[in-house]
Amino acid sequence: MTAPLKFDPPSGVRLVRGAKTLSEFVAERAKPHRLSAEAKLAAARADMKRMAESGEWDGAGGLHLVVLYEFLHREVYGVEALELDAKTRRMATSAAKSLTEKFFGGDYGATVSFMRWAWQREQGREEWRRANGREGGRLGWPLQFSARLVSDYRLDGERKAGAR
Repeated sequence: MTAPLKFDPPSGVRLVRGAKTLSEFVAERAKPHRLSAEAKLAAARADMKRMAESGEWDGAGGLHLVVLYEFLHREVYGVEALELDAKTRRMATSAAKSLTEKFFGGDYGATVSFMRWAWQREQGREEWRRANGREGGRLGWPLQFSARLVSDYRLDGERKAGAR
């Protein structure tokens, strides 16, 4: 009967060409797992809530603006923006990023101020519709993240500046 061979290679010796040494394997950090779309959405909603409460939008991105849009839609109308499924949310995120870069110089805080203005205006309109039994449209994401609404925002600012 033969005894099994004991083989303890010295540290740093590779047993197989291209393989990692034990010390390299142990020292290697685990690669971060990619978050699922649902996990990213949940994280963006939590971030947005924190940003809205603090008023600090540093680190915001397009998805944060889209979840802010969803929140404001629910607050003003009392219903979810059901058109924002995963695919449409990606399109809206792209539109929000583009709008921020093109019209607000990449300043997400400035884009949030614009969104606040849009939803304050829309809330007044919705209150009037309900008080007067009127139907009406709603502020959809394509309009929210459009140049047309930015033009209205800037015009309103000019009118208010001229009224002083």
